[in-house]
Amino acid sequence: MSSVHVEPCHPHFGARVTGFSITDGVSDADFAQILTAFERYSVVVFPDQPMTRETQVRFAERFGELEIAFSRLSEDEVGKRIAYISNVDSDGKIVPPTNKTMLGHKANSLWHTDSTFKPRTALASLLYAEVVPPSGGETEYVSTRVAWQQLPEDRKELIENLWAIHDFNHSRNKIAPGINSPHIQNLTPDQRRPLVRTNPVNGEKSIYIASHAKAIEGMDDDSAQALLAELTEWCTRDEFVYTHQWREGEMVMWDNRATMHRGRGWNDTEHVRKMHRATVIDPEILDANFGDEQVYAESQAALKPVTREIEENATSTGR
Repeated sequence: MSSVHVEPCHPHFGARVTGFSITDGVSDADFAQILTAFERYSVVVFPDQPMTRETQVRFAERFGELEIAFSRLSEDEVGKRIAYISNVDSDGKIVPPTNKTMLGHKANSLWHTDSTFKPRTALASLLYAEVVPPSGGETEYVSTRVAWQQLPEDRKELIENLWAIHDFNHSRNKIAPGINSPHIQNLTPDQRRPLVRTNPVNGEKSIYIASHAKAIEGMDDDSAQALLAELTEWCTRDEFVYTHQWREGEMVMWDNRATMHRGRGWNDTEHVRKMHRATVIDPEILDANFGDEQVYAESQAALKPVTREIEENATSTGR
């Protein structure tokens, strides 16, 4: 029998999930309830769950294969699956906001969905708060499933069969033009993504966009940018937004197929924020032209020099 308790935290989506300890181990019955809550609510908050990085990775792996992180903690089996998102270096010193890695982190302030620019997209992200500032640093989430449900019928008909082009460099250039080196640009080629996704578990549709989307197939650039801006504005209406106030020792998991999110700023020259994210790869291949697992394997291997370059840039600028 499951001990899991689910409490909605927003009128449309999102829930706090309690009644178990991730560190002590999650039973199959409890895990089934967690998975059900994830599919239903899209954003699930696990409060009061202090854990090690190893525990975070082991828990995340129960949902599927994990990404190799870009800016990762280390090259061991745990560290390379944890994305390190922080404003401090390995000595605990606050990094200047002009640091290249910090500029990259600032792109998280744009509404986005994780990993739409990668050959394999993300099913879920699990973000753990190790250290949070006294104010600010919130994460805002929107339900693109609810946004689809309430979208006018004529707009549904317009976008349902359209494909967008996603590009990692496009979103980063919005923050600091040219921040990605030619090497990184070459390792993150454009990806085709449907503007509307259907959840294979429950059949629910959602709008699938992100700050990485730069074009729409079959549209001129001006029309495509106007439509992407319109959809982003629609999805991020106040009634669709849940703002999460972080506490240390808690984790939030979200469905990248049915949400967007963005990070809010804080006084990052005075206060520390340390977050660790594990990302679950979506088993569904979205681009019908992909179809080659060897391409995916090569892209995962190619992440290693990307990560080294990011680390070298951070080191040279004082991270």
